[in-house]
Amino acid sequence: MGGADTEDDLALIDAVADANSDEQLRRLSADPRLAVRDEITSYTTYGGERKVTLRRRSAPPV
Repeated sequence: MGGADTEDDLALIDAVADANSDEQLRRLSADPRLAVRDEITSYTTYGGERKVTLRRRSAPPV
């Protein structure tokens, strides 16, 4: 989901947009394509570009 989207990417985007139950959201949250990366790039006007490491949280209850 950056550049040319595949049919699978588009199907995933549609599934996220259509999700309307806790069960659907739980299923989607298990998809590694939707996982938040351990490190992201932050862009700010006052500090410029920097790498930010995110803390890991335990998984939500099922």
